[in-house]
Amino acid sequence: MLGASPQPGELFSELFPWLVVLIGVTIAGSILVSVLRRAMRGESGPVDDFTLQGLRDLRNRGLLSEDEFERARASMIERVRGATSENNDADGPENPAETPS
Repeated sequence: MLGASPQPGELFSELFPWLVVLIGVTIAGSILVSVLRRAMRGESGPVDDFTLQGLRDLRNRGLLSEDEFERARASMIERVRGATSENNDADGPENPAETPS
């Protein structure tokens, strides 16, 4: 029996569990790589993609009330104005004549 080759059914039954393990490890690895790539790029999904047009779309679909839209819009505008004034303060006055003596 040393030289006897295994029957096809026996070979399949011996290899099938290892094939399942290999497929499972491959799927788990690809999911892990995808999650790590997303984390390394800093992608957190559509939550970070709030634009004025995005807010309008949410309001038009009925997901935001008019009041919620106005508050979010005002908050967004204030953040932009604050960031703009911080950048201008860091750069100094644009016109040297405006520098106090």
